[in-house]
Order: sequence, then C-alpha cells, then structure tokens
Amino acid sequence: MKANGYMRTVFDACEPRPEVLKGELREDIFAARLSDVIRNKADPVYQDPATFFDNTYPTQGLKNLLGEALGRLTGVRPANNAVIRLETAFGGGKTHNLIGLYHAARGYAPGAAFADGALVPAAGAVRVVGVFEEVFARLVEAGHAVLCPTITSKHSGTFNSAWAAAQRFGERVRVMDTLSLSLGQGFQVLAAAEAATKGLSLDEVAGVVEQVRERTHVLILLDTIEYIRRGGRADSLMPVLGRITKLLKIKPILRLVDGQLSMHSLVRSYERGLVQLQQEVARLKPVERLGVLHVRNPEGADRTARALAEMLDFPLEEIVVAETGPALSTHGGPHVVGVAVCQRAG
Repeated sequence: MKANGYMRTVFDACEPRPEVLKGELREDIFAARLSDVIRNKADPVYQDPATFFDNTYPTQGLKNLLGEALGRLTGVRPANNAVIRLETAFGGGKTHNLIGLYHAARGYAPGAAFADGALVPAAGAVRVVGVFEEVFARLVEAGHAVLCPTITSKHSGTFNSAWAAAQRFGERVRVMDTLSLSLGQGFQVLAAAEAATKGLSLDEVAGVVEQVRERTHVLILLDTIEYIRRGGRADSLMPVLGRITKLLKIKPILRLVDGQLSMHSLVRSYERGLVQLQQEVARLKPVERLGVLHVRNPEGADRTARALAEMLDFPLEEIVVAETGPALSTHGGPHVVGVAVCQRAG
C-alpha cells in the first residue's frame, strides 16, 4: 500500500524479469519436460538445480511432495506415503514438481524453504533400479547389445525410466523413443527384430528403426472423450475437444504427430468416422505394414480391415487385427478403432 492508503498498481509493484525487458523471453521455456532434464538437454532454468530452485516458489504442495518422497526414499522417514497422488489442472505444475524432486533426489539441497536438509540424499546415492536395469544387465552380461524401443515419451514416462536405467551400460544399450504406441510401436519392434536376425550391428538396427518410425502413422477414432479426459494423458487436447464434442455431439479422430496425440478431424457420427478413417489411411498407400486395433469392438475392426484390404489392394491375411492392451483401452474407452500403417519406403 502507498502512504496515502491507495493500492499500488501492478506497474509500481512488479518489476519484469531482465529477459522480458530485453525482449529475449522465449515461450518455449515454459514447456518443461522431465525427459529433457534427465538427458541434460533442458534449458538452464530447468537443467541447473540452483537456477531452478531460485526461480521456483516453495508452494505447500511442492514442500509436501519433497518431504514425503525424500523421507521415504532415504529411509529417514520410512512411514511416509509410498504413493502420492498429484492433482492439478493442465499447466498446474506437475512436471515442475517432478523436476524439483528429480534434482533433490540426485543430491541437490534446495534449502530449508523447500525441504529439510536431512532428507536430501548424498549425490550419487540414488540410482535407477527395477525391471529395465535387471533385463539390461542380464542381456549385456550374456554378451548382447540391446535396443529398447519404447512407447512415445510424449504420453508416457517409460522412455525416461528406460533411458535412465541404460546409462549404467554405456553404448551396449540404446533406448529409442518410437514416438508411437500400440501397433505403431509394434511395427518398429518387428523391423528391429528382422534387422537383428540379418546380423546388422546395433547402429544399423537403430537406423532401420528410425526409417520405419518416419513412415509410421497412427489414427484413432474415439466413440467418447470421457475416458481420455479421465486419464489425463491428453490434457492439451481437452479444452477445445471437450467443448466441441459436448455441444455438437461429434466424434474425434486423433492422429499421432511427432509422438503427440493431436486432433486430426471431427465427424458427425461414429459410422462416418469409420469411413473417414479408412479414407485417410487410403491416402497413405502404398503401404508396407498395416494393422487395425480396437477396444471391445471386433466387428468394427474386422469391417475396417476388410475395407482397407480392398482400398489398398493389401492382403487381408497380412493385416494385424488386435485388441489393444489394458493401458490404452483404459484411456480410449470402448468402441475405439485405430489404424497403424507403415508406408512403403521410396
């Protein structure tokens, strides 16, 4: 407050950061990714722990997360919660909190405003363990080189976990982000296996996978957005998608673009959606591999496979038709039909 009792304006009370005054502020700096921090590719404001915490306000939620997780991790407070549920809206700070926890778990003491120093482990005391490391170790000890193609990192933390576990093994283990999912990921795994059986080196096999990744497309027709909304894995889509589908009662067709689920088109009915899905895939011919995935909708998947076989002049018996796994089924909901296609090279 000013001396005369009037509230100060925002221009009087706040001083913009230097990069704002210099016109050097980049919007992409706000797009924090934990995977970039883990791989030492993030902007310094996220990569450097001192800079990160200097620019972070110690909210009660962040302090609770650090206290519970670090206490449990170090064993100083073994009774702390083993599972912590983070509930925030899109842009509410989940990734920011996880980056803070990552830095603290690696031994950086952020100060009393954030966490009790006794809870911060010594640098290097915490390392990644689990299934990935166990499998990598077994294969490397047997004399193998390992290629691990994971589900897209844009919607899953699997790549981060595998990449971190692989660091112990140097160049003997390579983790690749398929930027895809379900059969789209499967096509890349099949290509890797075929290349490996031909005796290609790890670098050569990885090169084959990269080429297949560039030619692979996944389109998905949803009957409802309720399940993907609950799952929280496509928050960037929901503001627009929710309003449109609620008002117009239409069905969305999604497409993976650089590993990210994006809106491809909207249709007036589910049946029209199946037809448009087939038409969109037909534009990608000639194709090398083709698959139809579904959730509790074998009839719709079979119709789609038969239509595509005729439209693309592709052998019906070579089209993979399968129900997707429990994770994707949970996020997509019943009656989903999707198509994964790998275009022919050249």
